[in-house]
Amino acid sequence: TDFDQAAVKFRARYGIDQWKVTELGPGSASSRIAMAYVGDVIFELVEVDLSVKLLDIHRGWLPASPSEARFNHVAFMLDSLEAWHGAQAQFREMGAAIPLAMSFGEVYEFFYADTVSQLGHWSEFICLKPGGEAFMAEIPRF
Repeated sequence: TDFDQAAVKFRARYGIDQWKVTELGPGSASSRIAMAYVGDVIFELVEVDLSVKLLDIHRGWLPASPSEARFNHVAFMLDSLEAWHGAQAQFREMGAAIPLAMSFGEVYEFFYADTVSQLGHWSEFICLKPGGEAFMAEIPRF
């Protein structure tokens, strides 16, 4: 719930001292998202705004301390909007809830599928849009 405090711990624990931070608009369930590559894996810190109603993907997942982070999801990059829509259809056919599906402007489309009972975490599916490659290229690497 506090990116600045969590970032201090991530620097001490994992050596991550730079993030691509994106401020989200007022009323959003998350106030900021921050990303950094560690090898080929992206660490994403999502700062949840406690003044806004919690989303299903956040409810029950927040750590007790504002300076801590908690594992929440694994994200999968899909190479086309067709594959992205197909993945949503497949999860719906399986009866899995999709509590959040939306666009992040011209950067990417994403959705979360409820895979908690099967995998112990949410699954996010992302498809880059025209601005997505430039956005991803700005993420610091460690």
